[in-house]
Amino acid sequence: MKKKDVIMMSLDTSTKYTGWAVHKNAVYAKSGELDFADIKDGAERLDTMLHAIFDLLNKDHPYIVVIEETKAPRNAQTQRILTEILGAVRGWCLCNNAEFVSLAPSTWRKLVYGYDPRNRDIAKQMAIEKVLKDYGLNCSDNQAEAILIGLARINQFVKK
Repeated sequence: MKKKDVIMMSLDTSTKYTGWAVHKNAVYAKSGELDFADIKDGAERLDTMLHAIFDLLNKDHPYIVVIEETKAPRNAQTQRILTEILGAVRGWCLCNNAEFVSLAPSTWRKLVYGYDPRNRDIAKQMAIEKVLKDYGLNCSDNQAEAILIGLARINQFVKK
């Protein structure tokens, strides 16, 4: 009897972009970025982004979904949007019997780099460089961080 493949999707969300990555049996499979920067109305952008995220989730139907936990930014509106995205993804997981995992930026970065660089701009550049070096993929910081958020979850299991 063949074992079922374990599909994990990891997400790095923001108010205008969402990086996503899929790992199959703990091996990187594919990734991309959803771009909604051209939608000016915030409510419309959020709804459109959630539909696109749900389309990705429904297409790959992951067993595990890992998402970057929201970190309190200076802007309350940004925090609200990111929290809504997090809650919607959690709801999808609940309805689809998928494991939901949220990792704080400092947590997943420590699992990938061994430390948290703290400076957001430096951390984003490090992600781009690591994904280029390790996967040969030249991509945005959102896509790179989505890949590494998935890697961090894999590394949690390796440490166990």
